[in-house]
Amino acid sequence: FYMAKVFADAGDKERAISFLYKAYEGGFKDIAKIKAEPSFGSLLEDERFLKLIQTMTQPGSGTK
Repeated sequence: FYMAKVFADAGDKERAISFLYKAYEGGFKDIAKIKAEPSFGSLLEDERFLKLIQTMTQPGSGTK
């Protein structure tokens, strides 16, 4: 999560999204934290980011 934030702040959407997926796969499930993070504002219209959010909100995904 924190590496994704660093890359998002640096304007590197590719790496930011990659690290968000890695965080999710590693057990990070705090979707509220992702949605509330201003650093990810630039990702809100990215199809991959939206897909990750959708995946995290599906039943059985272990979200909070």
